[in-house]
Amino acid sequence: MKPSVLLPKLLPDFLIGLSTASSSVAFPTTMEINETQLGIDPSFSRTAVPVGSILFSGVLAVLYMTVGGFLAETCGVTADRSWWVILTFLSALLAMATPPVAGGVLSCLSILMLQLQIPHEALALGVTLLMILDFPSTAARIMALNLEMILQADRLGLLDAEILRALRSGKAGTARCAAGSTAAIMKACCETTFPD
Repeated sequence: MKPSVLLPKLLPDFLIGLSTASSSVAFPTTMEINETQLGIDPSFSRTAVPVGSILFSGVLAVLYMTVGGFLAETCGVTADRSWWVILTFLSALLAMATPPVAGGVLSCLSILMLQLQIPHEALALGVTLLMILDFPSTAARIMALNLEMILQADRLGLLDAEILRALRSGKAGTARCAAGSTAAIMKACCETTFPD
């Protein structure tokens, strides 16, 4: 699969995640992209995307580890091997347990700091870091979920490779045109669906 074909299909979802830091806001776009532009069978996509949004949280675990390690270093907390093991375990656990609401990562940060004996005075710095890093990490998580969906759908035989390899999907063009209000927009958007 050529990146020049795949990346433009994933870009709208990535940009929504990058601009909102919310996978919930990107959810409808993720579903549409998976089914119409990536060629993933709807029966698989409608089950796997919600579950994957919760369980596919490796990027969030890395975010917790990064912020936790930075706060410990900044506050002079002694971080030996056992401390790093606890940080890794807690980060993985909290990544799966983070509520999918705005500010969900902030509640988990306080748990992480309490368990790792990071002083509560560092909470403001931690919140600031999480707020800044949440935008790119959400975008990366959404992108990784879409890529994983392609791999798993292919493995299960639920991937339409022709739609995936196509530069534009006829179904996706039709769906975008339905939202347009004028015939000019429809014609420009759906040239392959409505030829002259």
